[in-house]
Amino acid sequence: MAGPVCIADGVMARSWLGRIESVARRVLSEAGDDTGVGPVSIAALLDGASVCFIIPRDGNADGPIGIRDRFLIYSITKTFIAAAVLRLAGQGGLDADAPVSHWLPDVPNARLFTPRHLMSHTSGLPDYGGLEAYHRAVLAGEPAWTPERYFSETNSDRLLFRPGEGWAYSNIGYMVLRLLLEKLTGASFADAMDGLVFKPFGLSDTFVAGDADLASMAFGPGPWFGEGAETAVARRYSAGWVAHGVAASTARDVARFF
Repeated sequence: MAGPVCIADGVMARSWLGRIESVARRVLSEAGDDTGVGPVSIAALLDGASVCFIIPRDGNADGPIGIRDRFLIYSITKTFIAAAVLRLAGQGGLDADAPVSHWLPDVPNARLFTPRHLMSHTSGLPDYGGLEAYHRAVLAGEPAWTPERYFSETNSDRLLFRPGEGWAYSNIGYMVLRLLLEKLTGASFADAMDGLVFKPFGLSDTFVAGDADLASMAFGPGPWFGEGAETAVARRYSAGWVAHGVAASTARDVARFF
């Protein structure tokens, strides 16, 4: 395994660099090379200073990746979405405990749940993670579903439980929050997130990714697409398969936010 590419700001950060790298290498070694894990980007903030480095994985990358190369951060995007909703609520732009039907009357069962239910996965809305039809469509490189199709395929007209009386992870719930942000800001999801979260928090390397951005992303191996290469992921995948939208970011920006 090749040596890491490192950036360490400050004495404290540099003193922790070796320890963080050692733990990361041990975890990767224990995982083995058959996990499909590509190069790993790690960042940590220590007393206001940052440590950020890349650990390459032999044979799993088309080429070197850099500290500022961006990755799709998938469900970490949910935390950014929740932050955007809460900032909007703090500005008086919405009531987190009002029925979502107040803004989105056409969303199934929206009169029964609130933005707070959606953020906490207690709305009762189902998910698409276990749907064979979803995974077949993704692997076939089909166009991503529309919100209406996501609602239909997941039978979102039938809640799993009464809102607030259970818990179930739901990408669909966060898709509704995306629609809510677009409705209330009158902007695209990308612009809403940029204005409410990315710029205010100084996340200069973070943005909402679209299909046109994927070619510039750093991907791990993509054996699911039958070609076993990162380039196959960028060519065959659509960002729309993350129903709530997906951000691209660096390890350093993610560490800075959290």
